[in-house]
Amino acid sequence: MTEVLLIRHGQSANNALAENLRVPDPGLTEIGQGQAAATAAWLDSQTVDCLYCSPFLRSLETTRPLADRKQLGVQVRADLFELGGCYSGHEPGKQRGELGRGRTTLGAEYPGWQIDDRIADAGWWGRAYETWEQGVQRAEQVAKWLSSEIVPLGGTHVLVIHADFKRLLIEALLRPKNRFGDDFDAAPLFNTGVSTFQWKGDLWVMQGFNSIEHLPSKLVT
Repeated sequence: MTEVLLIRHGQSANNALAENLRVPDPGLTEIGQGQAAATAAWLDSQTVDCLYCSPFLRSLETTRPLADRKQLGVQVRADLFELGGCYSGHEPGKQRGELGRGRTTLGAEYPGWQIDDRIADAGWWGRAYETWEQGVQRAEQVAKWLSSEIVPLGGTHVLVIHADFKRLLIEALLRPKNRFGDDFDAAPLFNTGVSTFQWKGDLWVMQGFNSIEHLPSKLVT
């Protein structure tokens, strides 16, 4: 059996700030760190075969306690980032692409982690703001990667990703039979909420959506 857990990162500094105060690559808040620790403790009782995360700091720092507790390697993938990419500015049409962390920096901060070959030393982004349409296409590509390369491996694979991209990826995994409609589209995605998929025959089946049972009420955001 192949199982995939999609986990949103812990609360970031941007999640707690007004849009005009947000920065391109924020770390976790104290609450976010607590969410990551609680998620790691919950995963400790489960078998996990591999961890994957985006190169954004909030995803990296959510993944670190999971990796440390499970003694697992991590693959930092260049295609799991939040919709839009790494950018500054939040007025529509005025976003400016930023570089993000580069290969050398990531290797120094997260020794032993596998850094995607697509991540340059200068940074993993440095391009124009990613459009919604481009994000949908990227989600489709990640869904194909999961189906073609991860399914044959079997086991349980954890992806630490982001709210908007998680929604796009869930929709891609469930196509062409998305049974959730507008209610699913409108549902808030909690920090470190877990959505679970299992491969059944020739398609992905959602076994759980946005679960936060591992979090005490004071850590729910």
